[in-house]
Amino acid sequence: MDCLKGFAIFLVVLGHVVQNYNLMDSWIFRIIYSFHMPLFMFMSGYCFDLFAKVTGKKLTLYA
Repeated sequence: MDCLKGFAIFLVVLGHVVQNYNLMDSWIFRIIYSFHMPLFMFMSGYCFDLFAKVTGKKLTLYA
């Protein structure tokens, strides 16, 4: 999981570098921005699920 997080962070940095060089129409920009945020959301949910299973805690949402 740590390697996947490191890879996602690298993609964020690379995406910002590409964006600063005004290459937003390039294929690499479109590929990175098509999945790097969903990847973070997936990893967050996966890690939270593991935490809940290990500790036995449940999430309670209050509106």
